[in-house]
Amino acid sequence: GKTAESFVDYFLSGKNIEYLDDDAFDFMKELRDYETQEKQKKAMEARERIMNKLGLKMPKSKRAMEEEKLKKTKIPSEEGLGQGKIVLGNNTGIATVTHFNAIHLACHVAAVKADKNMKKPRAEWEGAQIRNSHTKCNGWFPIRGPRISDSDYESGLSKFYQSIEPFLKNEKDRVWIHINDLALLFTKFAKKETFSKETKGGAAEHNMKLVPFYIQFIQHLILKSKPEKLDFY
Repeated sequence: GKTAESFVDYFLSGKNIEYLDDDAFDFMKELRDYETQEKQKKAMEARERIMNKLGLKMPKSKRAMEEEKLKKTKIPSEEGLGQGKIVLGNNTGIATVTHFNAIHLACHVAAVKADKNMKKPRAEWEGAQIRNSHTKCNGWFPIRGPRISDSDYESGLSKFYQSIEPFLKNEKDRVWIHINDLALLFTKFAKKETFSKETKGGAAEHNMKLVPFYIQFIQHLILKSKPEKLDFY
């Protein structure tokens, strides 16, 4: 009822987020988002019934047009993560946190192209946010499965660095940058800090899935540039 809705609004306002852990906050946020979507769906269905009775054609909603344009873009299931020959990645933010919604690089590129060709064009990460469970993002992190070739993984790395290059400030030792970034991620786990304060999505379980791929990523950089220092790092 109204009391429950007021309780949810009170905590989602951010004023008392310190009393909630990440899982509780994300659950309440997802619940509120689901309720909002259901209300919009019911309102649209009611409008469609009325227009059908009047013999009028229901215009396509903005969301329906977006889904139609992107219907050929397949999002891989979590069970098949990293099993194909096409490089996968997930959307991230700086410092690196994620909601771990994996998408093929080719699919991301196709979706960005479709966004740019819309009547009201979207920027790359504006469109990606919609496909990323409405979680803010500004980067694509490559995931390497056992069947991914070196060249395809390098292509994924190039895409990743396109997004974060402005933050590197000509720093040559990228290995240390990523080690420190991973350390910040571990600090959030240790202190039970929220992962979604800036991004508005993604909890501890989503970011934990990123950890092994981040370690893999750092190891790749070391073996590529400074193999003799692998034990040092």
